[in-house]
Amino acid sequence: MPTATAQSRTGGRLTVGYIKTFSPTSRWGFIICDEVDRDVFFHMKNFTDDSPSAHINCANGDQWDVEFKLDMEDAKKPKAFGIRVLSGRGGTATASVAGGGGGSSARDRDKGGAAAASGSYESRGRGAEDR
Repeated sequence: MPTATAQSRTGGRLTVGYIKTFSPTSRWGFIICDEVDRDVFFHMKNFTDDSPSAHINCANGDQWDVEFKLDMEDAKKPKAFGIRVLSGRGGTATASVAGGGGGSSARDRDKGGAAAASGSYESRGRGAEDR
């Protein structure tokens, strides 16, 4: 029988959002979506097809819409698995995906500016006691 972690990764809620930040050097980043009030962590090994090959930062106007399975096993550190790029532009690379478009989240699109590019979990609009 699969562990709880394996079950949450394979049975996570399918949702859409956009990549807030991504570094191909560190191989991880964060996604913004409407389902949670925190940035959703991801690692590039969790892409179902090709992952981005360039730095992405929505504060610089980069826009990469994604669909993914949301793992909420730890509510303070949500994670994304089974990530599929829906569309992408910006940075030094452009996504080449069939279908493209749709699925973007408008909430907090550029909230946080340059500070949002840090590699830490951020709780937008919450006090330190909730982190």
